[in-house]
Amino acid sequence: MTQLSDGTGNRNSKRLSKRVRTGDIIVVILFLAIILMLIQFNLTELFALIYNPVAGLVLLIIIVEFLWLKSGDRTRIYKLEIDKLRKSRRDDEELLRRTKTILAESLSDSEATTSDDNRPGDWRRRASDLHKDLEDRL
Repeated sequence: MTQLSDGTGNRNSKRLSKRVRTGDIIVVILFLAIILMLIQFNLTELFALIYNPVAGLVLLIIIVEFLWLKSGDRTRIYKLEIDKLRKSRRDDEELLRRTKTILAESLSDSEATTSDDNRPGDWRRRASDLHKDLEDRL
């Protein structure tokens, strides 16, 4: 395999670097629009268009729309984070319930067993499974 100058050995990375990005196209269009406005209007007319009350209203509407869309995106992200935290909290509570149950059973089994009866009980296996779950969780 031939390696490229960036050391990746990937031919697609060289092709991707030659592509024109969308941001570059927008900058060129804005630059050409500014040059066209300077050619079409003189500076006084251009400033009259920029500082027109209607232009201020359009700018205000654009800013409000931008803030509204941005807050909508943040709200969606916050909802996803809250759902993830709720799921984590439910998992933690379920793990604590299992721990409480196993501990209660182990205490009742240890009180019920006599010195002649040395059976390990089912709670030991469940306690080891719970221990593995706790290690994975923490």
